Amino acid sequence: IEGGVDGSAVAVFGSLDLRRGATVHGDAVAVGGGLHAEGAKVSGQSVQVGFFPLTLGLPGLPLVLATILLAWLVSLFFGWIGAALFPARLARVAITSSRRTAASIGLGILSGPLVLMATLLLMVTVIGIPIAVFLPFVFVAVVYAGQIAAAYVLGCKLTRRRLGVGGVTAPLIAGSLLVASMFGFGAILWETPGIVRTVALFFLLVGVLLMLGLSTIGTGAFLLSRAGTRPTDIGE
Repeated sequence: IEGGVDGSAVAVFGSLDLRRGATVHGDAVAVGGGLHAEGAKVSGQSVQVGFFPLTLGLPGLPLVLATILLAWLVSLFFGWIGAALFPARLARVAITSSRRTAASIGLGILSGPLVLMATLLLMVTVIGIPIAVFLPFVFVAVVYAGQIAAAYVLGCKLTRRRLGVGGVTAPLIAGSLLVASMFGFGAILWETPGIVRTVALFFLLVGVLLMLGLSTIGTGAFLLSRAGTRPTDIGE
């Protein structure tokens, strides 16, 4: 803005740049972007609302990227441990998610409300209270295991490998790296205002959707396969 605004100036998912000599008779508000008003006159309040606890610039950007990298390495480590300890179960969950994708999605969506209802019902009885306390933790573990299995399936698609054949390290790296890269690109582009920040938001939303999708499909497949004991045509 280089001239005058009779009311308020508001930017959503973008930055508000008030050039020197600009006048805003109301408020100047930037939601999800930066606010620059040096040399400008704002009669009301100047408010900047961000979506992150850190500003994704130096030194915030290196910290955000390090967090993403650490989360990816931790996920990869636990996925490798689970695949080494239970290779056949991982293959069964992965094959179930591939063969029965629609059913896995449906059961994965319903699993959260069902666990919540079961927890509330168990809290009513004295005997069920200990189970109700541990049930949410068990569900989180199931979701995490399902996400690893779904990431393995995604990695097999990317590396063009058959499910349950060969090692699991390369598919796990490929699948989880794709998700982590979405957040990494989004974090890097977020510090640039304008259309670039809109592209950054797109990458972040794709990363969130990938995580939610993999978790939902993997959780449903984990439950459908009875914790990786079905189908029985997969050998040990």
